[in-house]
Parts: sequence; C-alpha cells; structure tokens
Amino acid sequence: MLAVLLWGVGSQLRAQVVFTNIGHYDLGNGGIAQGLAFQSNYLYLADDFDGLHIFNVANPSSVQVLGHYNDSANGGFAYAVTASNNYAYLANQGDGLRVYDVSNPSSPQSIGYASDTSYANAYATGVAVSGTNAFVANAEDGLRIFNISSPTLPYVEGHANDGGFATAVALSGNYAYLANGDDGLRVYNVSNPNSPISIGHINSGGVANGIAVSGNVAYVANGDDGLHVYDVSTPGSPVSLAETNIPGGSAQGIFLSGHYAYVADAANGLLVYDITMPANPVNVGDSGETNGGSGNSVVVSGNFAYLANGIDGLRVYSFGASSVVTSPVLTISPAAGKNALLSWPAPSAGFVLQENNDLATTNWSVVTSIPVMTNGSDRLTVPAASGRAFFRLALTQSPPLAITASGGNNIIYWSTAFSGYTLQQTASLKPTSWSTVTNVPLTTNGQYQVTLPRAGSSQFYRLSQ
Repeated sequence: MLAVLLWGVGSQLRAQVVFTNIGHYDLGNGGIAQGLAFQSNYLYLADDFDGLHIFNVANPSSVQVLGHYNDSANGGFAYAVTASNNYAYLANQGDGLRVYDVSNPSSPQSIGYASDTSYANAYATGVAVSGTNAFVANAEDGLRIFNISSPTLPYVEGHANDGGFATAVALSGNYAYLANGDDGLRVYNVSNPNSPISIGHINSGGVANGIAVSGNVAYVANGDDGLHVYDVSTPGSPVSLAETNIPGGSAQGIFLSGHYAYVADAANGLLVYDITMPANPVNVGDSGETNGGSGNSVVVSGNFAYLANGIDGLRVYSFGASSVVTSPVLTISPAAGKNALLSWPAPSAGFVLQENNDLATTNWSVVTSIPVMTNGSDRLTVPAASGRAFFRLALTQSPPLAITASGGNNIIYWSTAFSGYTLQQTASLKPTSWSTVTNVPLTTNGQYQVTLPRAGSSQFYRLSQ
C-alpha cells in the first residue's frame, strides 16, 4: 500500500488569520507605493515618482520616516527595491539600477548607477541580490545581471532575453526565477553570471507579476489568475501544482513566511494562503479593505505585514497569535511491516479521520478503527494493502458512531473530541421512537464507549445533543 497523507478538512478549513490595520503612512508628493524590502528594523519603499523612502519600523504601529532620496533622471520611477548589508538597490524603471549607501538610514546617499537608456524597451521593474551580483527584471529587455562588487560602479555581467515582459526575479541556489508577464515563468541557470542559460519555462495563463521560491516550490503572483504554485524540483521542467484566486482579484506581489504565502492583490488588498500543502493552497485570511489603493507588494516580519498600497501609501497590519485558530496537523510515518502510522494532536475537537482511494471522487469514508492516545496524540496504524490510500482530518458537525461486536455484546463508541452528546437507540425507524441509553459511557484511548447486550432484533443508534 502507498499511504498518501492529506492534511485538511472537507471544507478546506485551516488556521484562520485575522488582520488588524494598525498603521498607515500617506506618502504625499504624488507618491505611489510600489515595492518593499525589509532589513533589521528598517523598511525600504520604492515610491514611484518620489524615489526611495526609508522607515524605522521598530514600533510597527507608528512607523517613522528616516530618509528619502529621489533619482528621477532619465524617466526614473522607483518600482522595486531590495536591501543587502549597507546598500539598497532600486529598480528605477527607465532610469535603470540605482545603488544607495544606507549605512546611515537617515541620510541615504546615491552612489552607483547602471543606465537602462541604451537597452531597447528596458524598464527595471524587479531586483534581487546575491553576493556580488544584482539580478534585474528588465521588462522587454529580459534578465540583466550586474556586477556590484564595487557598488559605486555596477556594470553588466550577463544578459538573457526570451521575450515576455520581465517584472520580478527570485533567486535560489544557482537558479534565477523570472516572473515574465504573460510569458509565464522562466528559469535560468546563473551559476556563471556572465552567461545565464535559459533551462526551464512554463506558461499557465495569467500574467506573472511577482515571484518567491522556497525549497523546490515557486509561488507566482499571477494577476487575474491569482496565486499559482509550481514544482521546480527539476528546474529545467517546472510543473504546475495548483492555482487559486479570489474572484475579481489581481495578484501583484508575494512574500513567503513560515507556512504562509502573503499576496498583495490590486483589487483586494492583502491576502494570505496556507501553503502547508503546496499542491493545495487555501485562502485563510484577507485584509478586507483596499482603502482606495492598490496592493502592489508585501513584506512580513514577525506578526506584522507591510503593504505597499499604491496611491493609498503604506499600510501596516498585525496578526497576533491570539487571532489564529489552530487546526490539527495529520502526520504520517512508516511502521513495521510496510504499514503506515497516522498521528494527530489529541483531543482535536470536531475532527475525524477519513480515507479515500481516489482523489477524482469525493468518496471520503470515516476510518472506524479506534486510535490509541499516546503522549498527547491519537495514533493509528494502517495495515498494508494494495493500491493507494489518501487520508485527511475532516471537520464534522456531529460525531460519527462506530460499532463492533464482542462476545454477546455490541460496543458503540465515538471520539471524546465531541462532548455533550447522548447515545440514543430505537428498534424501528418506522415510526421513529428514540430512547436514551442510560449506561454511563466509559472513556478509553480517546473514545467514549458504551457496551450493550446484543438484542434478538435490529437496533439503531444515534447521538443527540
């Protein structure tokens, strides 16, 4: 038997995240909040017409402006930013790549510049830094790699262009992942920055605006197509895993933190998805507001999310632990004899274990075997069998009953995760006349159990609350 684990519930309920808007900064001066980067207690914001802003966010509910610099020459519009050590790197659209010394955040200094004016249809819209290289998503010019070993004199080290409209770039190992507009996702081997090699491509519709990579999975903010998830365990052959969208939304930027993907959505503000299972992302929260702005990018630090919200400016949201409702996590591990051991926290009120052998159907059935409670967990060994099996924890509105024969008795049992229920019985469903079973249930291994002598006629049982 191949035991495949699914964590979740039938309604796709997972840990719900509730956002609270705790801060706002109106940029003024015609500014449009476009891109964000976070480093230490400093937030860097690409402010379109108004250049680079630096905020102190040691107190997230009261962000303080520290520094500002505006390079608007050559049609510069600050679109994206990243920070590394004492430098901030700004994708300044038609102006190109700008480098700032931010060792004194109160007084950033423009120290380096690589112009886009010599490249056809080049607009620096995304930037990522690794070591001595800055990788720039350069619109119709594709991917530009700049050597920044001397931040005051950045120069082109490598270039690749496969069409499309490069909007954002993420790095992982020797690979650069390019959100390439309506061309989709492009993957480049950049082990030699002088000669980036296009090795992978996939286009699943939508418009790739933002990208983040974690392990073997790439997450794309895919415009009207929402959040798209790709398996990039083989970077040369990305595979679509999932997509999910809020109706009317338009995903622009994305940030990963823990088991969550935070999406800046132009029409919906801030969205969050549980990506514990990358192939099954679930929307578990949203800011519920746009404030007249347009969610363009987001960064998260601790229990705070910072949203670049277009003409509305900068929004700050908190999502403390008290606002998170935890759901049980189902885990699987091998057991003796090619069996599988399933375990989950106990008690898990309202959740039951279900099984299915074909995900193309909705034929989930309750696993009636009694789990054993050990060290705060319910544990159940699933015997080896032919074929495949899928398991999940499902939230039910009433507890399922199970029955087993023992000698001349019937043992009726249900999970202690459901309290306040009374066992009832009847000998006939036509007409229905239910009577309460007066036997006091025993509690054993996380189960309520009632033992009744087997009658000579049919008996039906139910739980009533």
